[in-house]
Amino acid sequence: MPLTEAQKRIYASAPIQSVFKQAIVLSHPGFTREFLLTNSPVNFFGIWNGQSREFAAVPFEVVEPRRDDSSQQDLRLRIDNVDPNIMIELEKASKDFTDPIKCTYVVFADDDPRPQDDPPLVLYLSALEATPDAVIGTATRADVVNAEFPRRYYRINEFPGMNR
Repeated sequence: MPLTEAQKRIYASAPIQSVFKQAIVLSHPGFTREFLLTNSPVNFFGIWNGQSREFAAVPFEVVEPRRDDSSQQDLRLRIDNVDPNIMIELEKASKDFTDPIKCTYVVFADDDPRPQDDPPLVLYLSALEATPDAVIGTATRADVVNAEFPRRYYRINEFPGMNR
């Protein structure tokens, strides 16, 4: 995940007027909607999937994957004071083992509604624990080495030539 020129400039000079907002997008085929969250103290509108969308202010903490060649690509995530609607969706999705919960990590500049990291970091929640105070999880890259083959099961109604 290379840094953009704006990120390099802000990280190097740390001007007070330029601030980055961290955001995560949680999605799953079983969700009723995508959850766009920011740890900024107030909601903001950012460009997501080509349209302006509102990111809800929810306190969370992210420990980004290291930017070295150690192949460690885990993102640690802790979301505090989780909305009960999100908890219900997470509990339903955690019972569905066919599709993992997608966690997209996005960074926005205070003065630009477009994501600063293109493409954003897309990971999948591999471990999720809910406590009364928080949801704690680890997001990793898709495991392509241990994936089943074929990833898509062949069905006779899709491939009639297999019916013999």
